[in-house]
Amino acid sequence: MNPTAIAFLKAPTPGLVKTRIARQLGDLAATAIYRTLAEEKWHRIPSDWHAEVFFTPPAAEGGKRGWLGGRGIFRAQSKGDLGARLMAGFAAAFQRGGAPVIAINGDCPEIDGACLEEARAALNDADVVLGPAVDGGYYLIGLSRPTPELFSDIPWRSPEARAAQLRCRMLGVKADIDNGNSWARCHARFSGLRHSTIPLACRA
Repeated sequence: MNPTAIAFLKAPTPGLVKTRIARQLGDLAATAIYRTLAEEKWHRIPSDWHAEVFFTPPAAEGGKRGWLGGRGIFRAQSKGDLGARLMAGFAAAFQRGGAPVIAINGDCPEIDGACLEEARAALNDADVVLGPAVDGGYYLIGLSRPTPELFSDIPWRSPEARAAQLRCRMLGVKADIDNGNSWARCHARFSGLRHSTIPLACRA
């Protein structure tokens, strides 16, 4: 069965996305960076995978389809904190027949097809795969089966996952883009990409 990749995205609205970068580079540059990272992540999902976007605000569906294209399923995000929204997103994807299901964030430029295939392979013999980010969060969370207990008062680290009797695999640590300096370090790789919308002048 082909995997399902899910992404949780905001509408690319100046002042509402990449606010830490906006404090350094301005709202328009921050929004362009957000769009670039999300677009590239979306287009790197292997073509034979299912793809789903959980978007916010709920009224943004039309704009999301126009922005990211017609591929995939678009659903409004559920209410609640990140754990609640992830749990609802995974549950919805599994209910639609996806297995395994892999959630990716929109801030890590190092997620590519090879990274996603590595996660899929890890889930052949694991319940959960985690991709840890340098800042302490995660750029990827994958499940081979519905595992709602992972999102109930568990901070998603490997020891806690094992304590919940889950077979856990960890991927390599990768860096997120969360400020102007981290964007400057990876800016060059985006400047010539077909889907990139970031102005070249927006450098830290």
